[in-house]
Amino acid sequence: MTAEERASRDLLDPRFLARLERLELNARRVLSGELRGDTPSARKGAGTVFRGHRAYVPGDDPRFLDWNAYLRLGDLVIKEFQAEETPRIVFFLDRSASMGLGGGERFRRALRLAAALGYVGLCRHATVGCVGFPGDGRLPLFQGRSALARFLEHLSRLEPQGETRMLRTLKEACPPGRPTGLAVVISDFFETRELGPAFRFLVRRGFVTHALHLVSPEDLEPVEDGLLELEDVESGRSLRQRITPGLARAYLEAVQRHFHSLEQTCRELRVSYHRLQTSITLEETVIELLRKGALLR
Repeated sequence: MTAEERASRDLLDPRFLARLERLELNARRVLSGELRGDTPSARKGAGTVFRGHRAYVPGDDPRFLDWNAYLRLGDLVIKEFQAEETPRIVFFLDRSASMGLGGGERFRRALRLAAALGYVGLCRHATVGCVGFPGDGRLPLFQGRSALARFLEHLSRLEPQGETRMLRTLKEACPPGRPTGLAVVISDFFETRELGPAFRFLVRRGFVTHALHLVSPEDLEPVEDGLLELEDVESGRSLRQRITPGLARAYLEAVQRHFHSLEQTCRELRVSYHRLQTSITLEETVIELLRKGALLR
């Protein structure tokens, strides 16, 4: 079995793939792309769907003059069409050390979620890219169902390590002049210092942005009483702390404040926020996203 075949088997169940094929990419708000495809754009251009007429102005392409209208009305008018473009989806995947906690289940869920949503995009002729942060910003692109194996192999090479460094990776992956589209950020959002600037960057660059927040059951469970050695897996800082019932309650309150802050930041920046429990199956998670009208329709 090749590396590509192993990656496909590990990330996506064949039965689930069959269901995903029936789902359609919701890219109605994506206004730019590299090739024509299935998604109508609000941008006017030389597409195939007639949009209407407007008055001719010097410099217009004479190929689009409506001569029949001229013969009837005596006015020079230009035929306009609705441009059809291939949607562009970029997955920004958190591969920092915190994503590997708990045996790496959270990171595996992030990979499988990107694989499932990316697969639907590829089936619907989208240009799909994925970059991990921290990373060097290199953004490989994939298009068409035949690119699925290479896309999954790319995902399977990502491993959790290091600090988040989200903003730097996003800027390197999305330099000025590069087409935008749909941005899907998948993360545990443990580190939020760069969150606002990173989302603001994506929105200003023209991305329709979705934040998929992965939450594990242990994130919501009170820590048992006792003396613990706590370590930040990204910075390496450690702390010895005795956990009391009062401190456990304070932790849960801090978690809820953290969730509220994330939601508020996303709302202010017009980013669609979705909190996803890793205890729920991948299929249920994807279907729930679709029912909410997120990413797909």
